[in-house]
Amino acid sequence: MTAVDEQQSTPAKKNTPLNLKDFLDGLLEEGYIDQEGYDHAVAEQHAAQHRKKHILQFIADLNLDNKQNKGHALDIETLTMALSKQCGQDYFRIDPLKIDVAMVT
Repeated sequence: MTAVDEQQSTPAKKNTPLNLKDFLDGLLEEGYIDQEGYDHAVAEQHAAQHRKKHILQFIADLNLDNKQNKGHALDIETLTMALSKQCGQDYFRIDPLKIDVAMVT
């Protein structure tokens, strides 16, 4: 395994700013959440403790069940991977423990 793990993306559906409803629609369509999780996120979106959060952080803080990985909640990394797929962008995860520091510096 290398310092950078790559996930190939699929073509983007559209090129617009990140929107909670569109992102949740994609998560529902791809099977990451069920209708109950979708409804919970929509109901919580205007709660005071969530107003200033980024969409990914907001969804991660809800601890919604990851329907693709039973027994686990949706975390930031899973949501970021799903977002990159929805946007048609490649996903690169850089593992800081596997970087050859001498070579980089």
